[in-house]
Amino acid sequence: MADTSTLIAGIEFKIRKLVERQALLDEKVKGLEHENNSLKQTIAQQKETINQLTNQNNTNTIIQSLGREKESIEESRKKIRQVMHEIDFCLDLLNK
Repeated sequence: MADTSTLIAGIEFKIRKLVERQALLDEKVKGLEHENNSLKQTIAQQKETINQLTNQNNTNTIIQSLGREKESIEESRKKIRQVMHEIDFCLDLLNK
């Protein structure tokens, strides 16, 4: 009978340790999920910033290329049409 009591006490001890360990792991998972969500938000914000800066850079590049060269209005229009054509081509590629 003493052996059975000892075995039961040992099993109860191991169960308590497992329950404690499970609680710690659950808390760790919650912390990691929170960190993961925070990092995802940071990534989304950084992607948005990159897109804005890229658009701003593209706009500045176009303005500089048109402003530096003193072209006639017709040549500027031609250049704008070429850029628009390139944009349409890129959009077609993206839609495929």
